[in-house]
Amino acid sequence: MSTSPQVVIAYRRGPRWGAATLVHQALTHAGRTAVIDHLNGGVVNTQFQGIIRVCRVFLPVLGPGDLDRCTQADDPLLASLALAFTSNCVVLPVLVDYFSYERSKQVLVGILSDLPKLQVVRVEPHQPYVGLEKLLKTIDEMLDPVHTDPDMWVRSTGDTKDGLHLTHAMQGQVDAFCDNAETAILQMDWIHGVAMLRRALEIGSDLARPWRVLGDLYSVRGAVDRSADAYSRAIQIDPNDLRAIERRMEINLRRGRTQLAYDDAAKAVLRGNGDTRQLAEQYAARFGSDSAHALGRILDAIAKTNGETSEFRS
Repeated sequence: MSTSPQVVIAYRRGPRWGAATLVHQALTHAGRTAVIDHLNGGVVNTQFQGIIRVCRVFLPVLGPGDLDRCTQADDPLLASLALAFTSNCVVLPVLVDYFSYERSKQVLVGILSDLPKLQVVRVEPHQPYVGLEKLLKTIDEMLDPVHTDPDMWVRSTGDTKDGLHLTHAMQGQVDAFCDNAETAILQMDWIHGVAMLRRALEIGSDLARPWRVLGDLYSVRGAVDRSADAYSRAIQIDPNDLRAIERRMEINLRRGRTQLAYDDAAKAVLRGNGDTRQLAEQYAARFGSDSAHALGRILDAIAKTNGETSEFRS
């Protein structure tokens, strides 16, 4: 299990110390691994930046006037926000003391222009525990798919869009999220894997790779039907995604959908590089002791796809 911090809290030193500490205590009592620099052995700036890079949720605690100094290039709060926006974490601002973006609109330029587009949680002084309860629930939904509707794994909340979603929907960023998700899956770190996939799908749902990686996640979790659906979505987007086709073939074998597995093997052969017969034999070997029969069925499916008459006879 990964030891990366789940949540990192950043705040304006001085005026926001009390609110940030309250948020930190609430998260800690709820069993979350929450990091706030002044409560972690005097973590220096470079160490805190490293923690932001590997966290899963970044909470900037914002109150009136906190963004004013962000016009200064060396402002530490600006540096933390900029790093969070370029890392693989979900940014969830915690607004306190009746903070309003409207009052700070003159400084909402550059990377800060994305702040008002994010989902927020308000923790107001007259009833802080109402806001804290909502904050904990929101983080639970972001981090703990095991305890929520599985559809939450792929369904955008509709109000968690950030600057990446709106202005930088690029293949490289989707690949970065998918790379992190694949690593998390190998480490069986489901929470981080799901968080990364949600980010990938929010900015790249029209790309095949996030759906293929989602299929991998469902597969190792034993949700074979959902896995097949995710692979099918990837193939629908990119009919030449060979890995998605191969993995759906394997999932169809696990589901007992043998004919569908034959069809997928045929698709894989037709998209592969090499001699058709040899490729068909290689895929047929994956069908176990029934490989000879599988080879005939795969060749039959290939022939039908090509509009030919198959030599296979059952």
